[in-house]
Amino acid sequence: MLLHDLIGLSGLLFPLLAVATKGSTGCNSVHPPLVIPGEPSQAIRFLTAHGGKRSFNLHIPAAYQAKEPVPLILAFHGKNQAPTTFENETQLSNPAFNDEAIVAFPQGVKEQWTGDPAAPPLSQVNDLLYTSDLLDYLQATHCIDLDRIYAYGFSNGGGLVDLLACNANLAPRIAAFAATSAAVYQDKALKEPLFSLCPSRESPVPFLTFHGTSDPVIDYDGYRTSDGPSWPVQNRMQGWAERNGCPNGAENSTIQLFGGKVQKYSWTCDDFEDVVVHYRIEGFGHGVPTTTPLDNDGQRYGPTFFNATPIVMDFFRAWPLPEPLPELSQDTRDEL
Repeated sequence: MLLHDLIGLSGLLFPLLAVATKGSTGCNSVHPPLVIPGEPSQAIRFLTAHGGKRSFNLHIPAAYQAKEPVPLILAFHGKNQAPTTFENETQLSNPAFNDEAIVAFPQGVKEQWTGDPAAPPLSQVNDLLYTSDLLDYLQATHCIDLDRIYAYGFSNGGGLVDLLACNANLAPRIAAFAATSAAVYQDKALKEPLFSLCPSRESPVPFLTFHGTSDPVIDYDGYRTSDGPSWPVQNRMQGWAERNGCPNGAENSTIQLFGGKVQKYSWTCDDFEDVVVHYRIEGFGHGVPTTTPLDNDGQRYGPTFFNATPIVMDFFRAWPLPEPLPELSQDTRDEL
């Protein structure tokens, strides 16, 4: 695999935050010459604004035109997993699953992310800042639809996606989130509080998750996770429903699939239909749900009943960033 040295200029980064148009400033830019549209990803190094060089793998869809804004998916691998492994498991570079979105597969330091019990504290490695820098870089170098930026992760990468959704600076830039077998730890398992620091925000935080009841790495109920207690999956999803405007204890709608072996839970909150969705997979282990064998089937207990990626893509398509509310005139404010 070829590794291209593409150095992002930090001066390009921060003005992007004020861009009001749908397309990013990278529209009409030339993509890296050896990243072939329609082919599997190639590795890229870039200079971050917060900590030297980092890397990611980049996939560009075959139909990409630099003048037409397209969606962007940030796809975060699991702990001790290469970006190319997550790419292969999700098939996000396969046009049968994704023929529209640019996909960046970020590379964690030592193949792990902020949010893992073994990860350094934020003062040493801050993957939230890395994600912000990566977004700035991609928006400056590619034609990204700023209303359709998404994050999807597995295991430790799924935990990072949860932290992105909690972050006041990053969550408003990302339209929807998805995770499978997400590693979401309670404070006592970590070097510092992370997942407990998760306030609500006014706009919706669409979140889709998948988790197996027999996950041997991140226990579904949280108590038997070997490297420290994790959040029980149902509790965490109820928390996301509450952050989206559902009252405490609000009931979800439940659909039984595959003879009751998969339960689909959906919450409609604050008039946002199915803004939080969770698939509970009976007997499934730790991995990406697919109907094909994978190398980690010793932990995944797969193949399983369905492919997650088409569900993720449909969920993302349903959730662009909402239009900002119009500014009220002073006369209107006086009338209220």
